[in-house]
Amino acid sequence: MNNAAYRKHLSLLLGHFGTFTNAALFMDVLPRTFRDQRKHFNRKAAHRVALAAKLIRLREVLKVLRAEHGLSDANLKAAIKAADQRLLSQNRKEG
Repeated sequence: MNNAAYRKHLSLLLGHFGTFTNAALFMDVLPRTFRDQRKHFNRKAAHRVALAAKLIRLREVLKVLRAEHGLSDANLKAAIKAADQRLLSQNRKEG
């Protein structure tokens, strides 16, 4: 991950949580440690930030699908079950 992507993910987290402290607590990182990681680019920290940003993005997509496109809980549960079955069948093929 490059520095531009890292900054984009940081801005997404800041937009969602309002403060870097709240974003750090969401990622289960001490705010002081998170502040130091923001100053000095770190691959492990960048990976953690990217995962948190993708999780927030996924949550927002699900909210939009429910609100604007009529995704019901039953349809969502069926989709999750189908995805789990696909993942389990892939594991069986590989193993």
